[in-house]
Parts: sequence; C-alpha cells; structure tokens
Amino acid sequence: MGRSVSAVSCPAELLRHDGEGHYFQLGSIRPTPENATTCSEFTGGRCPLAVPSPGFGCLVSCVASEADCGRLNPQTPAVNPVAKDRHLCTSCGVSACQSCEFSAQGQATCKACFSGFLLLEKPAGGGGVTQECVLWDQGVVSLTARVLYGILGLVVAFVLLGTLFGALIEGWTSWHEQDNEHVAPSDKDAPISEVGDSQALSVPLIRQRSSALVKQVREQNKSAIQHGLSFNLDASIKVAAMRAAGPDSSSFLRRVWRTTISSEQDNLGVGLALFYNTQLFLISFCFLILMASVAIQMYGAQGSNTLFSGDDEHGGCSMSEARIEEMQASIVAGQMRYAVMSQYVCLVLWPASVLLSWAFHRYQKQSVRKYDDEHQTAEDYTVMLTDLPKDMMSERRLKEVLEKELVCLQGEIHGVNICYDMKHLSPESQEKLESMLERIVEWDDLRNEWCPCHLGTPEDELAASMEEDARMFEELLQNELRGSGRAYVVF
Repeated sequence: MGRSVSAVSCPAELLRHDGEGHYFQLGSIRPTPENATTCSEFTGGRCPLAVPSPGFGCLVSCVASEADCGRLNPQTPAVNPVAKDRHLCTSCGVSACQSCEFSAQGQATCKACFSGFLLLEKPAGGGGVTQECVLWDQGVVSLTARVLYGILGLVVAFVLLGTLFGALIEGWTSWHEQDNEHVAPSDKDAPISEVGDSQALSVPLIRQRSSALVKQVREQNKSAIQHGLSFNLDASIKVAAMRAAGPDSSSFLRRVWRTTISSEQDNLGVGLALFYNTQLFLISFCFLILMASVAIQMYGAQGSNTLFSGDDEHGGCSMSEARIEEMQASIVAGQMRYAVMSQYVCLVLWPASVLLSWAFHRYQKQSVRKYDDEHQTAEDYTVMLTDLPKDMMSERRLKEVLEKELVCLQGEIHGVNICYDMKHLSPESQEKLESMLERIVEWDDLRNEWCPCHLGTPEDELAASMEEDARMFEELLQNELRGSGRAYVVF
C-alpha cells in the first residue's frame, strides 16, 4: 500500500470491534452479526482501514490510508495482509519501530525507529536477519558504565588491601615494640652471647612476660571500652531525665511523657532545648500533612482510580454506549471529587500551617526568655573586651588596668581570661598544647571519679607531667604566644 498521507476526510465517530473482524457502532445495544459493519461500509468506501485507539484497544477510528495508522496510533503503524483482519492496523513486532512494512507472506520489516533509537540488523538462522531498535548511545553508555564500575571496584579493592596491609604492619611493629621495651637500651643490639648469663637465661621469661603484658593490655582496653559505653549512656540527657522522671514502679507511659514532652526533669540548655522543640514541631507538622493526605484519599478519591476498559474476557468490546458513558461519568465525577476535596484541604491547611508556624515561633521566643529568667548564664556576669593590644599577655596586669580605669568596679572583678592567638604557632607547639589539654581533661576525670584509676595514667605520674606542662606553657607565653585582642572579664 502507498505511504502518502491521505487527504480524505473520515468521520470522527469511533467503532467497536470484537477482534474477529466484526465492527459495531457504539449505539448498538447488543452487538450481533446482523448489525455488524466495517469501516468501508460505515464510510462508504472512503476510509476502509481501522486504527485502534491508544489505550482503548476495542475502539477504532476509520482512516483512508496506511499512512494514517501511525499518525493516529504510533504503536500500530502498518497493516498485515495475511492477518485474520486485513483492514486493521497492527504493530510490527519490533519495539520502538516508527514505520514498517509487511511482505506478502506477513513478514514485518522495520523501516525507521523513533527519534533517539538506532535500527540494528543482526544475521539470524536460515539466512534471515533480526531487527532491533536500540538507544543510539546504548553501547557507549554500557561501555562507560562498565569502565566506571571497574575503576570503582579497583579503588575499593585497593583501599581494602591497603587498610589490611597497614593494620598488619602496625600490629607487627607494635608487637615487637612491646617485646623490646623490657630490654635495656644498651643491650638491645648486643648478641645474646655477649649478655650476661643471668640476662641470657631471662630472655624466655621476657617473652612470656611480654605475652602476659599484651593480654593484660587487651583486658584493660576491653574494660575501658565497656566503661566508656556505660558512662556515655549514663551521661545521656534523656536517659538521666528518664531516671529522674519517677521511680521504676511508676507508670512507664507517664515517665516517657515527662522525659520526651516535658522539660522539667532535664536541663538541655537553651540551644538543645530549641532544637528538641523543633524536632517535635516537624514531627507534628508532618503528621498533620499525613492526615490531610489520608482525608483526601479516603473522601475525595472514591471512584477516581476506576480503570476504563471496554474489553470483555474474550478481548472484544461488548459494552453498550450507555455503559461506556456511565463509566466515563463515574471517572469524571471521581476526579472532580478528588480535585474539590484537595482544594478544600489546601484552603484549610495553608492558613493552619501559617498560624502553627507563627505560634511555634512565639513559643520558641518565650522558651528562650523563660530559660534566661530561670537560669544563670555566663552573659549575666561576663563582659567581652575587644581590640586589646596584642602584647597584653598578663591577666593580672589587665585586671589592674581595668580596676584603675573603672573605679566603680574596683574589687568587683573576680577574674580576667585572655584569648590567645594560636594559629601562628608551629605544629610542634600546637601538638604540645593538645597534649596539655588531654592531660588536664584526664586529671579532671580522675579527680571527679569519672574514670577508674586503673584505666588511666597513675595520678602521681599525671601530676608530675602537669607540672612539666606548666613550665612549658610559661615558656610558650614568653616566647611564642600572642594575644588575640580579646578577653573576658568575670564580675
């Protein structure tokens, strides 16, 4: 058949077909062979071909030429001359094929694929060819994906092997360091024959002691980890609040309420309290949106998901025109009900969300004001000074200057803290300062009994180290440290 576009005007009325080559007008109450027709009879021979409507296979439009098949339904671009219904446009059997032709034997040949696809032909058995429409860059995408996955796999393998190798090297080095730390420095490199008999006999004992030491260190690390986890749980703000909310004999739901909703049993601080309130607000707001969505689905979407299909169990179109119109009206009514309900819900939800946000903002401001009134913070008795001379390094000197200049505050200043500029320090000095801070924290843990003594540095050894740190810090103050121009005065 020709592929020229038809200029014949065909009626817009649809026909029903039963898949057996029989066509019926939509006004037929009960389709029978007596009232069957064809597109040629229905149009007086002007439009003999039938094109299935997209999505409604039992409804067809009458067209004049094969060129109109693909124009009305891209999935049925041609007519099979050996099919049971030789006037029905059908598919080619090749996915994404835009135009095709059928031979006299009914063999489909794809002529062109849709935009973005490439027609590939592969030899098949019996001397034939197999056609396929594929994405024009499918090969490039597949190759690129394989290369990227290969590189990613190599990187993962390299990281895993490197981590394993580094762990093995570190473990081997640590083991030998523990073995050698029991040998005197002057005897490490000497052969066993040059060491005294008593020392030579004690070498196996050193090995045994090293194994025992390693076992002791492992047990100590295990105990330290368990203590850290237990201390972290005990230090949890909400766990502590749960314990303070009431005795174990009280209602569990009541304790949960007092610890999660009420803030009377804990002191989160103003920042954490505001963050916690924000989480509760977001959860409540999301729950409100969920309820609105459920209300729309339950009330407004009834009937909106009805599938319109005129096909019966045999693939035919047995519905009458009245039944089809009834189903269409039901679908439109369901969609209209869904739209109206959505409008009402959005109309209520928008001002409710705005008012809820304003109320939450006011509640947060009141929470900050209430916390400030009920708690004493550093800003109540501290003043920050800026633009101080960088060479002002003595807190005692700064206190004397403030008391001299501010006569009304004489005797009221309890302390002065100068902020030091540590960015220009050498890496060695910064490392020393970090070690000093770690020892201060460890000393504080021991003094407050937050950490068992056997898990940390002995107290006398730690005190000696802190005395040495004080001497080193004094040298840093004199030689390297400089002021940042900022200080805090405590009244």
